Amino acid sequence: MRFLIDAKPYMVVVAIAACAYCTIAGSYDAPTIYKAPAEDDELVKVLNLDPNTDYVVVTVDGTTEFTATPISGADRYDVPVSGLMMGSTMVARFWVDDTPSEQSSPETNTTNAVNAILWDDCESYSTQEEIETTWVQGSDQVALLGRTANATCPTGSQSALAPSGPAYLRQAIPETTPTPTHPVAWNVNIYDPVGAG
Repeated sequence: MRFLIDAKPYMVVVAIAACAYCTIAGSYDAPTIYKAPAEDDELVKVLNLDPNTDYVVVTVDGTTEFTATPISGADRYDVPVSGLMMGSTMVARFWVDDTPSEQSSPETNTTNAVNAILWDDCESYSTQEEIETTWVQGSDQVALLGRTANATCPTGSQSALAPSGPAYLRQAIPETTPTPTHPVAWNVNIYDPVGAG
């Protein structure tokens, strides 16, 4: 492109570089991908949508795009996806009247396998000594092997029991280090017929 200004030629150069990972500046705040999706998940929940969102795009590994049209006025939407693999990275963005939002923070797909680090329903113990051998007892009161209530299922027959006041069961567990693809989520169920547990 050449321009003639004051009878002198000037060269104006416009350079455009292609970039698969360039961020497009939008006028809407970024959405949020709810929790780290797991391998083989078929839906990815995207939160913080503008109520006027026309469509949502989830991009996996910078190449594969999954597009969905949310219900009008929705502030979140489950975007159908396929082929998610552990370790893949995904981002989300939505559009309103051809204007994109900012890009979400990336999320890394996790494994869909669950590893039980410690599980005990007390059904395998036949004596008080067996439960005390497995579990390090607290100093206040020893938990008893109770056969009148069950914490885990209606068909079970026994649980650890605190007859009065606090009783403790303790056990060291192996060191567990979370990673982006293998997060640690603790799930503890405690049965308490008297309290809210």
